[in-house]
Amino acid sequence: DSVDFFEQRDGLPLDITAVGEDPDGELWIGTRGDGALRLVRSGARTFDPEHGLANERIMSIFRLDSETVCATNRKGLSCLRGDEIHHGSLWPPGSQPVGWGWNQIVARDRDGSLWFAMGEGLVHWPRMNAIEDFGRVQPGARHLLNGDEAFRVWFDSSGRLWTSTFGPKPLSIVTVQSPVSGIVMLAR
Repeated sequence: DSVDFFEQRDGLPLDITAVGEDPDGELWIGTRGDGALRLVRSGARTFDPEHGLANERIMSIFRLDSETVCATNRKGLSCLRGDEIHHGSLWPPGSQPVGWGWNQIVARDRDGSLWFAMGEGLVHWPRMNAIEDFGRVQPGARHLLNGDEAFRVWFDSSGRLWTSTFGPKPLSIVTVQSPVSGIVMLAR
């Protein structure tokens, strides 16, 4: 097996913060200040505020559904569907960005819902029909994690939600009853 290396001289941005895959199997790269880069077989295309992104500091990139790829940034959520970019807030109504971090790490659950790490713990957003609905309606649940600030959140291959926190428990398995599977889990 061979390994191909790509560097800045090949056109990659300097500070890569996230990597994701879109519904077509194309690779997306998020950066600390240059927006998002979509790598396709015919080349690359950059997306930044001039192209419609809400902010150029990308922290996570993920497939939202069969037609949409989303990037989280300091202003919330920017989602590309076709040639249109839609925006939504990840902060619940009445909530302000809290914590020292960027507060923009998202993990997508198998049922299409989103888990958002923020200084006040975790927010669980149910699957939304419109991206603009994020931040306009109350989330499905909020989990305070014993006062710890959630920093990163991700799912493992078994479907368990993990979060890293700042507080007495630096790594937790956060589990709740899934409306799809009915599995019940508890924060540890």
